[in-house]
Amino acid sequence: MSENASHHDHAASLGTAAVRNCVIADLGMVGSRVAVALLGGSAALAADSLHGLSDIATTVFLGFAFMLAGRSATSEYTYGFHRAEDLAGLLVLIFLAVSTFISGRTSLDKALAGTETTYLVAGMAVALIGLVGKVALSYYKIRVGKKIDSLSLVADGKHSRADGVSSLGAFLGLLGVYLGYPVLDPVFGLVITGAMCYITYRLGRDILSRLLDSIDEETLERIKGAALSVEGVLGIHSVRARWAGHRVFCEMHVTVSDDLNICDAHAIGDRVSAEVKEEVRSVEQCLVHLGPESCGHDGVHADDHRSGR
Repeated sequence: MSENASHHDHAASLGTAAVRNCVIADLGMVGSRVAVALLGGSAALAADSLHGLSDIATTVFLGFAFMLAGRSATSEYTYGFHRAEDLAGLLVLIFLAVSTFISGRTSLDKALAGTETTYLVAGMAVALIGLVGKVALSYYKIRVGKKIDSLSLVADGKHSRADGVSSLGAFLGLLGVYLGYPVLDPVFGLVITGAMCYITYRLGRDILSRLLDSIDEETLERIKGAALSVEGVLGIHSVRARWAGHRVFCEMHVTVSDDLNICDAHAIGDRVSAEVKEEVRSVEQCLVHLGPESCGHDGVHADDHRSGR
């Protein structure tokens, strides 16, 4: 097994472990919030519970995506199943949007009905536990997601962070009722809904960008720099790259000397591919097209890159 393949397998295992650990922790926290919300009739805690349930569902989907992405390519799916992770990110977005709608509807119904909220102390306790737990889980998911370049896991971590914010809102709403201001329960339910709307918008922009094959400038520049650093490369052009899950597929045209025979030119292409994978560990495949210097393609020249021009 190559070092790069080992890196990708390790990344998949880290992602799967993060999903498993977070689901176990989430089940305990959300279960307690759901029970108290049903008993006490708190709109803010109900909104918080809905957000937590959607977080569990999307994390489970992400776990299945990591397992599917770890499967080898087939004759039908020749690029493998890495896109499963991006589809899981889309499911995160859909579930968050649905839970946002239900949260807003629940809070409005409570405000109009004016029903009493009970089990205030228990509700505040589980909301605080949820706040601390979800903030910890969000940092854990985001840290692992950035380590393995998984936008979907980072998105799920931000979803968890929003869940932590909603737990804070639920606590403040129940505290307001406890202090004699019952209207604050549905009011904070609507505040939580507003925060969820903002998170949905931000995540939607990032996830849809990945699905449309965007690539961040930093990753693209690192790929170019690695290719230009290989001895024998005179220039590069038509560099393209895209994310598929937490892996990158890229291709480029590399200019070499007219004097090289086909074997030497091919060896340079192999070194370019290896250097790109070494520099950008997320690269799964680097396809190199070789062309002679006499073709005169415009692009980035190695001398210009080394001199900083």
